[in-house]
Amino acid sequence: MLKKLVFLGALFAVTTAWAAEYVVEVSNASGSDNIYYRVGLIREDGAIDWGIDTKADEDGRSLGVATDAGTAIMIFRNDEDEIFYKVGAVDTEALTVDWGPKQEFAKGSSPSINLSGTRVVAVYGGTKKDRLFVMTGWLEAARKQINWGGSFQYDDKGRNPAIALGNQ
Repeated sequence: MLKKLVFLGALFAVTTAWAAEYVVEVSNASGSDNIYYRVGLIREDGAIDWGIDTKADEDGRSLGVATDAGTAIMIFRNDEDEIFYKVGAVDTEALTVDWGPKQEFAKGSSPSINLSGTRVVAVYGGTKKDRLFVMTGWLEAARKQINWGGSFQYDDKGRNPAIALGNQ
């Protein structure tokens, strides 16, 4: 009996670990700049059980998304090259995100964002050709906002940047 309980406990622990892994996807509707998102749970076999494709009540392109510890950040730009972000709380039971308001934080193109804990980093192309900029900030998840530091040019010969954030 004890062996069965230990086995069932270990099975439950593995199942719980897999159930805690989720993904958030953002994309444009076909033929438009309407932004949609969906949340999915990663199954043990690696497949994803997706929630419903939901309109984010925003228009934009050059989409990006980052998530950590139940918080998601979406980034996008509009036709005037204004770059915005939205912070949301991920609900893995309802497979939804409760998004906060959009907030402009830069002007440019090709934004990319990443998140680790409360640290946020974003890169984007400037309004002048081939200049790349980086910004760091910290997340206030409860307020659904990011407190940004300054924007710094780090390259004058690049385009279409992407960024990842790591810890040692």
